[in-house]
Amino acid sequence: MRRVAVTGMGVVSPLGNSAAEVFFHCRSGRSGVRVLDAPFAQRLGSPVAGVASFDGALHFDGPKLRMLDRVSQM
Repeated sequence: MRRVAVTGMGVVSPLGNSAAEVFFHCRSGRSGVRVLDAPFAQRLGSPVAGVASFDGALHFDGPKLRMLDRVSQM
């Protein structure tokens, strides 16, 4: 069996970036899915997605931020 270290827990979701925000929006019936407004979206078979709003600059300094891709920042 492999060992795993959990270094933190959180949520980054189209419904919010905290457990309280996600819970509130779920209870109010808000959908996290929307029509994409990116230039390439209309070329997709289905131009809808759940896009999370996340600003890595709030969590990492400049050199570290440039080193990490968007998924790693989250």
